[in-house]
Amino acid sequence: MGQESSKNGPRTIEELWSTGAVSLSDVETWIGDFMTKSGNRDYFTESDLIKHYQKSYTSGDASAFARDVFRVMDRDRNGKVDFKEFTLTMTSLTGDDVNKKIDWAFWFYDVNGDGTITYDELKKMLKTICSLEHGGNFKDKEGVDNLVKNIMSSMDTNHDGLITLSEFKDGFHKSEFCIGVLKKLATI
Repeated sequence: MGQESSKNGPRTIEELWSTGAVSLSDVETWIGDFMTKSGNRDYFTESDLIKHYQKSYTSGDASAFARDVFRVMDRDRNGKVDFKEFTLTMTSLTGDDVNKKIDWAFWFYDVNGDGTITYDELKKMLKTICSLEHGGNFKDKEGVDNLVKNIMSSMDTNHDGLITLSEFKDGFHKSEFCIGVLKKLATI
């Protein structure tokens, strides 16, 4: 499955620490954030993350966005995000490595995890993001369609109707919308 390659990397906090990828301050912050999301358990669920996002995005519908963030965070697909999975996500989204951030964003858009982003996946994710800001009543379907077409035409360089990770990385910086989404993801 497509996300398998994103699982490579440190397996423990000690391994992250030894690479210099995280500081003690980062870990302390993440522990607090994790405990808040998990209700002091050693994991949090999709439902917990939805509740967290609904508190942060009161003017919109955060449930679909939270489900998609959870999908990428839950690397072992057991329905729970433990501290290791949370830390790996936070390292990707808040660290200095732009490629890790773009990789994470790619897996966010690649809904079915097959290693490519289709027109329909991109459209679904853009509607989800717009709902986060504008609520479930987002009506500018034509605007979303135009944005999807523009992103597809700029990123799908071989014109096969699919955006690969390589194409996504090459075209990411050309899309103001994608850059904005990455900033939103970093607020997990």
